[in-house]
Amino acid sequence: MADSQKINLAARLFIVFCYGYCLSCLSAYFWPSLPCPQILRYSIATLCILLLFNQNICLRWSCVRRKWFFTSTLLFTIGLLCGALQVASVGYSYLSWQLPSSKIQQDVTLTGQVISSQCDFQQRKLGEIDGEVSRFFHRYVVGNFVLDDLIAEKQWKLSVSESTSLHCFQPGDTIEALVRIKPSYATANPVGFSGQRFYASKGIVATGYIKRRDTEPLEGTWGHRTRISRFLDDLDLSENAIFQALLLGNRQYLTPEHWSVLQKTGTSHVFSISGMHLGIVAMGIGLLCGVFLVLFRFLRFPIVESSLSKTNIFIVVVLTSGAYAWLSGLGIPVIRAWCLLLIAVMLAFARATWRPHQIGVVMLGFCITMNPLSVLDSSLYLSVIAVFLVWLLYWRFALRRFNWLISLVILQLALSVMIVPITLLWFGTFSVYSIIANLVVVPLVTLFLPLGLFVFLTFYWLRETALSGLFSDAMSLLNWGVTHVMTFLQYLSDVEGNSFSIATFTPPLLSLIAFLVVIVLMPNLRRWWVALPLLAPFAAIDLPSAPTNWYIHVLDVGQGTAVVVNRGSQAILVDTGPSYNQNPVIANIIPTLFDRLNINKMDYVIVSHDDLDHSGGSDFLREWFDSHHYTSRWISPVNGCEQGREIQWNGLTIRFLWPLPQNRDNDNASSCVVHISDGNHSVLFPGDIGKTSEYAILTRKVNVRANVMLSAHHGSSTSSTNIWVKRVAPDAVIHTQGYENRWQFPHQNVVETFQQNDVKQYLMSESGYIRVSFKPQSYSIETLRNDLLPRWYLRALAPRHLSLGDLKK
Repeated sequence: MADSQKINLAARLFIVFCYGYCLSCLSAYFWPSLPCPQILRYSIATLCILLLFNQNICLRWSCVRRKWFFTSTLLFTIGLLCGALQVASVGYSYLSWQLPSSKIQQDVTLTGQVISSQCDFQQRKLGEIDGEVSRFFHRYVVGNFVLDDLIAEKQWKLSVSESTSLHCFQPGDTIEALVRIKPSYATANPVGFSGQRFYASKGIVATGYIKRRDTEPLEGTWGHRTRISRFLDDLDLSENAIFQALLLGNRQYLTPEHWSVLQKTGTSHVFSISGMHLGIVAMGIGLLCGVFLVLFRFLRFPIVESSLSKTNIFIVVVLTSGAYAWLSGLGIPVIRAWCLLLIAVMLAFARATWRPHQIGVVMLGFCITMNPLSVLDSSLYLSVIAVFLVWLLYWRFALRRFNWLISLVILQLALSVMIVPITLLWFGTFSVYSIIANLVVVPLVTLFLPLGLFVFLTFYWLRETALSGLFSDAMSLLNWGVTHVMTFLQYLSDVEGNSFSIATFTPPLLSLIAFLVVIVLMPNLRRWWVALPLLAPFAAIDLPSAPTNWYIHVLDVGQGTAVVVNRGSQAILVDTGPSYNQNPVIANIIPTLFDRLNINKMDYVIVSHDDLDHSGGSDFLREWFDSHHYTSRWISPVNGCEQGREIQWNGLTIRFLWPLPQNRDNDNASSCVVHISDGNHSVLFPGDIGKTSEYAILTRKVNVRANVMLSAHHGSSTSSTNIWVKRVAPDAVIHTQGYENRWQFPHQNVVETFQQNDVKQYLMSESGYIRVSFKPQSYSIETLRNDLLPRWYLRALAPRHLSLGDLKK
């Protein structure tokens, strides 16, 4: 066999191995637990021995070619096992990193280097304009950190926040501060942002907040990227946030209003630097070099013409694209795209004829090997899916035969349709007008990005010359264009019914994906109607849940309480959860949850009392209800909640057990105690009442029996007396407390009281979101971390103040 044939065969075998490796690594996103590394190592060794010493292989290329199916299957399997071993090893290393108990929630000295920062630029500007001292809310990711005498491994990071009136640290700054930290942990709900998965994907092992700085950021130590960002900031453009995001990748300038518009129009990906942006820049540089080449050939400059050879142009494109990746902050999606470009250029130099999917899988394997935990980052999957869809559509519709402009329009339309189920599967929501928005915005950004970079960077380097005025006018003109684009997006986002949401990973959604895949792969598109039966489950997506069943959704909101009770399309809400820095936790949960549960009517909102951990989301809900035309009755201890009152709601009986009529207090002792029953099963919400209120309720001969209850005051020692627990006689109790809360809820005595009464106990910090399903003759309790969404990176951590046997019963 010729050497070239051997090389091609070896390359094909390597690609087969990469397919198995990448597929295994990507599947780690869905693993409920990590596989045993020892078993994986033994399996790989066994397969390698079988591959090397099998008598039919014999290491001869001719045998390999004849036994291609056997060899490729074996290598694919080895790739699967190697991928699983890679992720399992790094995963175990991440999960095994322990923060010493002596440093959890204690004052420790932090020394490290700032890797990334999210600075509260908006609040700093408002404070300077008003002439007032404002407090900023900065957040930093710190690497190479030392906690007192504990030196962490280089691959792990720490995230700390800061509420201060001082300026923000920049990447590259050395930070020394007094901090209070705890292991990286987050709330877990079926909707909204998954903080714990985010921490794992970034290698963040601990989180906390800064109590006092020991160093300050020095302007003279800023790097070039920070200086460029500050120069753009000083231009005082009306759309400075968009310029910062598109040109420099500084998304912290984007306000919640910006993100709302971008999400509603499905264009948030356009304003987050990714491989698409690097591709646009690389294409612009290549076209610019081509224009120069044609110009110099026309002018007959042989020296310059020879320097613009194909090889040199490739090198220029790779280097300048790498410079743009650095300028945009070296985001992981940009690095992946740059690696793909580098591999493609290297193969072009080597004159290797690899197909696009082969280049893609090798690049993906390379990126995963460099950062194995990136398999938990949603951007990786969206990038892979986007590249796959582009390749599939380009192949299926033979876009080469069309004009390049027509090809781009067809590709954008088809991609917008194909991405719908993927967006729904991942985020649970989709913008109806995203196709229109992307058809307008993507071409404009394609033109704006290289032009804006050229104008801005030239302006930066020539800012002290006579040409600065010309470039200043050019930036103003670009700002005018961006303003009109954002006005267009704002108009689309304000249109009612511009988005819809469904439950993730449901049969209806999978049926939609199957329908679109069949349509694309059909040899004759005229017979698309043959695939219509696949849409039957999707057509029933808006049907409400069984009206005979009712559900209790206890949301994981940290140290606080928020519970949704629904039957069919109607619901009531008990408490609205806490608010941190004026940001209610339920703002990212309730809207999407209502869409997924097909709830279109909120009849009652019961706020047990006025403490912020129970009423922190009230203002948000009132505004959201008004904008969505919900008409709800609000009930509180001073408005409608009084002992003896009953409400018949949707076949359920809502009884109010406390406070007494004509109550005027809105504190813990006067919490609204609610009992909900269907005649067979019942649930009790006691708010934050203490022992005195519990005794007062019992002395009035009120029926408090319930199958499921929330512990009073989150499990405080001031509540849940033994007589109260005996009278309620629950099968299960849910402690709505936050992880490592400073009050150490639930208290040891309370846990022991429930344990002595044979009550099964659930801790929100350990279980995450809890769903209680009541059927006519039975009920069940499911937790997110153990039943609904078991994932190895959503590990449950028990409170340190409780012994291991406290919650076993």
